[in-house]
Parts: sequence; structure tokens; C-alpha cells
Amino acid sequence: MTFSIRETTTTSQAMVIFSMLLCIWPDRIDMPTNAVQSAKVNGPSSFYHYGCDAVDDRGWGCGYRTIQTLCSWVLFGRVVDPSEEVPSLLRIQQELVALGDKQRVFIGSHEWVGSVEASFLLDQLYGVQCRLIHVRCDEDLTEHVIPDLLHHFNNSRAPVMMGGNNDAASKCVLGVCYSENVYYILILDPHYYGPTLSIEEACSGGWLAWRSINSFDNNSFYNFCLPQSQTYGSPSSVPSSSTSLCPEKTPIRRRLHCP
Repeated sequence: MTFSIRETTTTSQAMVIFSMLLCIWPDRIDMPTNAVQSAKVNGPSSFYHYGCDAVDDRGWGCGYRTIQTLCSWVLFGRVVDPSEEVPSLLRIQQELVALGDKQRVFIGSHEWVGSVEASFLLDQLYGVQCRLIHVRCDEDLTEHVIPDLLHHFNNSRAPVMMGGNNDAASKCVLGVCYSENVYYILILDPHYYGPTLSIEEACSGGWLAWRSINSFDNNSFYNFCLPQSQTYGSPSSVPSSSTSLCPEKTPIRRRLHCP
């Protein structure tokens, strides 16, 4: 069965949505207590979540929203054509059909997308190639993905998409750290539905939070999409155009604690 996705935004409206969304600067987020090893995304991204563009995608759109967050990171870090924008849900579907990954009935459907589709989209739209990691349900995440995430966030430093089967909820990973004999990953959760949050509200509500690697489902496999892009050279190299689209809602001297 297919459902219609009503395209409600023009290019100019999409840019307004883009600029109004909560902007995440991971380097301003506090680490868990006694963290001794850490690496995070370099540069800002926008928090795309359920319903943020007036399309009610609750129950099926979390993967699309994580893809949009990854796309926003790419666009913030580049000097791009002013008409280039984060793709809408409908455009994501259209691009995947144009690539031959999906049949035409996919357009307008509520079919889920995951890390594999994210890798196709980032390559197609921006020429950003991605590394895919598959962790089986009988494999330990600490052993099989933490070393890759540490290397990734110390080098490419792009946000990562994460999803599985039993744990099918898409997540955006913004960092990793080690504290008191446990690894944690910084999760941005696209399942929030409601008005634009402040960074404090995102943290207090658990939409942006450090999660122990042991809190994930041992009976689920997980796929990770790691964009291989060095859009930002160093924290000081974030383009001025990025800061105008992603304003400092939190003073630079003030750090935020996320649970």
C-alpha cells in the first residue's frame, strides 16, 4: 500500500525550516563524568526530527530525518550553491528511485530507509562516499564498532547514522567516549515530535544524550553509515556562512550537560 507525502515546502521555505531548526554543536556538550577518551563530530548540524517540516512522518520517517541531519552537516561545511538544500522526504524517495535502488511505488510510500540508503544519497547528492559497518546480533558493539567510531571521529569527523532490526529506530551518532570502564556514544534521536527545542530541552528530554554502549539491544544487528568527508579541517575552520545559518543559541563559555 502506498501513501501520499504532500510536498508542502518551496525552496525558500525549506531554507527557512533549515535555519529555524535546533543547531547542534557537539563540542559544546559536556562529557560523562570522568571521561578519559573521546572524539566528536567537528562542526554543526541541524536537528531534523518527526514533523519538523509539517510532514507527519511518525512511525516511519526516522531514517529520513537522520539522513537530513547528515545532509545538513555536509551543507554547513561547504561553500555551496545557494539553491542547494537539505532534501525533503519526497526528494529522498525520488533520488533513490532515480538511482535504481527502489521501484517507482516507493515514491509517496511510508517505507523505511536505513544506513545503506543514506550512503547512496550522500554519494549521489554531494559526492560524499560512506563506509558501511555491519555488526551481527552475536557480536559485541564495544569490540566491533567502537574502534571504528573513535578512528572516524578523529579523522573524517562526520555524523554517523545507526540502525538495526530488533532495534529499528534510526539514530544519529555525534561522538564517542570512554568513562569508568564503559564506552558511551552521543545520540541525537529523531523521534521527537513537536516545536523546535532549545539545546537545554533536547538534553533534558533525552533527545540528545550520552548512551552506554551496553544499553543497546544484544538481540539486534546494527548497521552504521560513516560518511568519509573532511568537510571541516579544524574547529576554527567552520565557514562564516555556517555560523549565520546555525546561530550560537548558547554562549561559547557555557557548556551543556546531557544525561
